[in-house]
Amino acid sequence: GSMAEHLPNRIGPFVPERVLGRGAMARVILCRSPSGEAVALKWLDDVHDAIRDRFAREIETLERLDHPGLVGMRGHGVHDGRPFLVMDLVDGSDLIAFSRKLHQRPPAERYRRCREVGMALCGVVGFLHDQGLVHRDIKPSNVLLTQEGTVRLGDFGVVKDLADPEKTAIGLLVGTPNYAAPEQLEGEAVDLRTDLYGVGATLFFMLTLKAPFEHVGVHRVPDMVPPAPSGFDPSVPPDLEATILRLMAIRPADRFARAEDAVAALNTKEGRGIVVAGRQHVMASLAVALGRAREGVPVLLQLVGPAGLGKAQVSAMVRAHATRSGVPCFEVWGEGSEAVAYDRMAQGAGMVVVTPHAIDVPPGVEVHPVCLHPLGPADVRRTVVGAARRTRDRAQVSVRLRRATGGLPELLVPLIEQHVEARCLELPDPVPVPAELHSFMGELDLDELDVLGAIVVAGRPLSRTTLEAVVPTLGSEVLEDLTGRSLISWVDDHAWIHAGLVHDHILASLPDPDGLRARMPPETPHPWVGDLVARGGAQLWAGDLVGGLATATRAIQWAEATGDVEGESQARILDGLVWMAANHPIRAEKGFADVTALAKAADLGRQRRLAHVLRAACALMLEPGDRTRAASAIDRILPMHRVVERDGPLATGLLNAVWACAAKVLGDAKTHDHRLGAARQSMAELKLQGSVGHIHLLATYLAFTSWQGGSAREVGASVLGMRASESALLRWWSHALVDTAQGNPPPRLDSLQLTPEMVGWLRAFGAKSGQPRP
Repeated sequence: GSMAEHLPNRIGPFVPERVLGRGAMARVILCRSPSGEAVALKWLDDVHDAIRDRFAREIETLERLDHPGLVGMRGHGVHDGRPFLVMDLVDGSDLIAFSRKLHQRPPAERYRRCREVGMALCGVVGFLHDQGLVHRDIKPSNVLLTQEGTVRLGDFGVVKDLADPEKTAIGLLVGTPNYAAPEQLEGEAVDLRTDLYGVGATLFFMLTLKAPFEHVGVHRVPDMVPPAPSGFDPSVPPDLEATILRLMAIRPADRFARAEDAVAALNTKEGRGIVVAGRQHVMASLAVALGRAREGVPVLLQLVGPAGLGKAQVSAMVRAHATRSGVPCFEVWGEGSEAVAYDRMAQGAGMVVVTPHAIDVPPGVEVHPVCLHPLGPADVRRTVVGAARRTRDRAQVSVRLRRATGGLPELLVPLIEQHVEARCLELPDPVPVPAELHSFMGELDLDELDVLGAIVVAGRPLSRTTLEAVVPTLGSEVLEDLTGRSLISWVDDHAWIHAGLVHDHILASLPDPDGLRARMPPETPHPWVGDLVARGGAQLWAGDLVGGLATATRAIQWAEATGDVEGESQARILDGLVWMAANHPIRAEKGFADVTALAKAADLGRQRRLAHVLRAACALMLEPGDRTRAASAIDRILPMHRVVERDGPLATGLLNAVWACAAKVLGDAKTHDHRLGAARQSMAELKLQGSVGHIHLLATYLAFTSWQGGSAREVGASVLGMRASESALLRWWSHALVDTAQGNPPPRLDSLQLTPEMVGWLRAFGAKSGQPRP
């Protein structure tokens, strides 16, 4: 039903505000108590006596329970002839939404949080058992996490009192099929170990984002063994996987006998160190390599990129995962090991070789390059959160860390390790120099010191021509060496120092800064980031996605090189819009996450809000029709919708477009119609002056690409009637929306300039759009 359904003015003494959720027999409503406090009120529908009796038992049970891991009851009563109970309002999310976000963070953080949630749930199960109770319905949607990360178990509608002689009728399933223990499926006696099974199945979901028996649905039989989590994620620690599979053993006797035993198995004191975010592509390459190695193919994982990117950590990670998977692994680092690796690969057996060097390989070996890059703003922030989630002012701390280290893990990790205490990162000002900086920089000869010194003294990126004038003996090998060691980076043939720590160290060690300054010829002005963003917007408008992407990349590099945070935010928004236009919402969302991290630290409110709305739009593009993503999109934009309305028609139109799409997915026709009308009004108000206006319309427009039948056709037609004819890109998207909404194939891609990958992504839009809608 609609989430905007009618509510009475009062339910008992409580004032209802909105429906939080609906089950088969009851609604949960956000209400205000007489004192104005927010509470969750569960109000039973008008149902038969057996359901009322069960509701009464739930109230009875909750009255005798008091535990920090349970959603507490405040009171109960009857309104309009139907009983209700009042519970604490948990300020957070359920485990389904939490797990989706967790999968965007480093894998080790996922495993740690999985253990923590498991230990907390086992603690609650142990408490319930001490009270003689079995919950019987432990699953992700019944587990809530507060903003502080505390685990709370809710929904006691099917709780079983072991002292109650009443038995479950044979063949009557109490619980949820995908998470129910085999004895529940059989209608047999339940005990504490039944709930431990539910804990195991819930942790399985946390690791894989899938219910254990999702692939078989209603055809599950009681003796069916759950699949191994490592089949979905090869890096799951073996002990964690073994514990989950033991929790989910078919026979209760094979499970843990006590909740405390399960807690002990989940608890590990093993030090894992700081885990770097942004390594998802490494894990994806590793999963492919391990799969091929198991098939008997030798695979070389070549770690590509300059120094400082944490290659040793990645190599150790590959070795550990390969060992756990039973796949032979050989690391090539020092001299002499290359020939041994060659001989091993030449034997033709399945194995993984990992190296940061370019090495010779015999025929038949698959080479998988793994490109490593400095961490972006969002990845630095995720690394900080993973290592020290109690850190205050995370956004500011993360931006300072990134500026100091250039996003290089070899400098970032030691800094975090040295300044974390009680899971809180306190970073002194100025940022202190870690001992690792000296080994990172190594020995510098005079030419190298002069190059770095010239850039420091100039205070801006310097062209190769200028560097050659300042350092007359400069050879290309010097610049190549400095680049390979990550001491300088390049943009448009201009060198700059990526890491602030390196910049400050050079400044302090220059023997003759005045002499360097005197030799400095005048430098031609560098391009203004705002001009580049405008040019990229014009390219996008013209359908040149290749050019738009290249210009956005240049704009980001120049902004980083000149410390222009606002310009970098604008450039990253442009970059994300190109990826959205190419129908690649995952890559777009990553760029918008970088914008939110930057804009929050620099107090760029409008850009931060715009990025949040764009992230919500990406979520809708990624999985059209997915109710969880639609609800998550609304949760992201709801807190700021009144402020956004002051940001002008661009942001307002985009927010309303996203909201309309999400409401349609959720079946809320009233909200959909209201928000769609508001979005179209904002589009009409937009003054399309210059390429920035083009980007804005594109952003607003693409928010409608969640393929919602009538809306898509309407919006496509309305954009065609506006100024889409002037834009090759909008013209293509408009026709694509109209065509696919009518069940026709999308138009040809000839009018756009695309990479082969972009062609594939846009063709996938047509294939996805043409399917019957859910």
